[in-house]
Amino acid sequence: MLSRSLTVATCSSRAGLLLASLSFGLVTVGCSGAKEQAAPSAEAESTADANETSTSEPVTSEPLEEQLSESSTTDDLIAMIDAAGQKRGGGKEALQQVVDATTSQRSDVRWHAARAIGMIGEDAIAEIPVLIGLLSDDDAVVAAQAASAIRMIRIDDERENADLDEAATTQYTAATEALAAKIVHPDARVRRVVIGALSALQPPTDMIVPLVAKQLADEDPSVVIPALHTMADAGSASVPFLVESLAEPKSRYWASVVLAEIGTDASDAAPALMAIAKDTEGEPEERMQAILALAAIGDAAAGDSLAGLVESESGPVQFAAVYACGVLRTAAAADALETVAASDVPFLSGIATWGLARINPEDEARITAAFDKLLAGMQHENPAVRQASVTGLSDLEDELSDEQRSSLATALTTEIRDSVAGVREAAAAAILRLEADAVPALIALLAEEGESRLLGLELLAALGSNAAEGFAAVLDTLQGSDDPLVQADAAFALGAIARSEGSEASNVDAAAIEQAIGPITELVTSKDTPDEVRYTAVYALGKFGVPAAAAAEELQALAAGDDVLLATVSAWAGLRIDPGNKERYEQAIPLLEKALRSERELARLEAAVALGDMGADAADALPLLELVSEDDPSRTVRAAAAAAVVKIGG
Repeated sequence: MLSRSLTVATCSSRAGLLLASLSFGLVTVGCSGAKEQAAPSAEAESTADANETSTSEPVTSEPLEEQLSESSTTDDLIAMIDAAGQKRGGGKEALQQVVDATTSQRSDVRWHAARAIGMIGEDAIAEIPVLIGLLSDDDAVVAAQAASAIRMIRIDDERENADLDEAATTQYTAATEALAAKIVHPDARVRRVVIGALSALQPPTDMIVPLVAKQLADEDPSVVIPALHTMADAGSASVPFLVESLAEPKSRYWASVVLAEIGTDASDAAPALMAIAKDTEGEPEERMQAILALAAIGDAAAGDSLAGLVESESGPVQFAAVYACGVLRTAAAADALETVAASDVPFLSGIATWGLARINPEDEARITAAFDKLLAGMQHENPAVRQASVTGLSDLEDELSDEQRSSLATALTTEIRDSVAGVREAAAAAILRLEADAVPALIALLAEEGESRLLGLELLAALGSNAAEGFAAVLDTLQGSDDPLVQADAAFALGAIARSEGSEASNVDAAAIEQAIGPITELVTSKDTPDEVRYTAVYALGKFGVPAAAAAEELQALAAGDDVLLATVSAWAGLRIDPGNKERYEQAIPLLEKALRSERELARLEAAVALGDMGADAADALPLLELVSEDDPSRTVRAAAAAAVVKIGG
């Protein structure tokens, strides 16, 4: 929302370690809820106004279908559509009017209508062709609602596929084909809901696998990779269909990639993956990816079989087997790994050395051997070796001595400036795993000029309260620079360090926060402050909370201004500083609801948290929060919105 973005992959040791060096990886994200009603999460400005339309059913004696036909305003029409949906099967009387609304020129009317059709459920099965048409709507929110509606209809229809009549089978078959074509949709929200809908439809394997395999095989990587991200995001919901995809040559590799990113929730796929891994007639790349998936799933029982591959295989299959034995701590592979560790192939030798250290975490000599070899590997000319070395050392950080951790942190501050993006991201993730031990090395970066200083500030911000030791250095950087980028990042870092999300306590001394409030408030009030700096300064004051009370009046004035982003941030900050002031709620809630539709992930995150902190006073925001909790593309935002729903409802 407020700071320049540094891509920091906070991977788990199993998901992140060496995986990008052995194959390409995805960022593991969360799982969708079991019975969602997908809805607009954020970005599309065209979907609705800043205030969510009320979904309360009007008090009238007229039949609902007549109310819909007589609605004189768009707001009335949307309210009637929502009322029909809320009646579930009882809304069938108004179904034709709801269907008619799907042709509206306004996208917000179309998506409300699509959602209502789905909420009516099984009684709306004949309208699936309408929903299929909406899957191609120009507005992604409408398309997502259409997919979700198909899912809701199928869930409400509790019949097994074998018990469906011919008409229903025809409808669901058409829906399956249409949904499969959208699995590579350019919008993440649509992809996510499409996968959920396909899971609910439970189409026959011989139908769905070729459909999805064709989509993945026919598209270029720029289209396929986002689709794989979304499948991984769907988690266990994707596993049954992915297991079946392992049987198809066209989809086998991609299915293994996604299963690796799903990790432990994909344990049902282990037998099929092992069969691919052991198939000596199979394609090496497919076997390699299957082994990596087994490692990510954490199937310890696979270790003994994979240990045999360390000795019998070469090339990518051996690389993957060595890695997997290290991940799984396979003691049976120790002798084979010793042989490989003596190899003169740096990449392979480094993985084997790391694996031996993993198998023997109490053996200081092995830890030191791995540390020295991997530290040297960080200087290798091959970027794959550099990246593998960085992530391998990060995985061992719990076993490293204080001196080794300090040396690693210093070395990583060089790697975050590597020419290769994968190395930079791996180094950033490794720094974050070191937590407070990385702070001295990052403080040293603040004395440098240009990009190094900005990287130091952004990583200190990412460390949050773990970087309390660096608070004073960041404040000095803020006060000593007239570079707007430095000022913005420094202000953001001060707020992030002062208080971690969800915590009312701070690791920063109260006196240090007091020293920062004056300079930051001056940035907020000065007419010469660039907008980007003012945004982050307001954000920092909000993170400081009650100690920044002197700025409350200024923030209230900014919250009433014409700059929508500044007004939103100011309203949020004012609530953090003066949480007991109920008068602020009326001003803040519409702004925070608008922030929930922002393209900026942090804006949506902070808005969800702020609304949750209001409790029952933010009840009007519940419908929108529920939608965001189900359909936002960010796992973190979905979780924050879900937590807010609980707080408000509780």
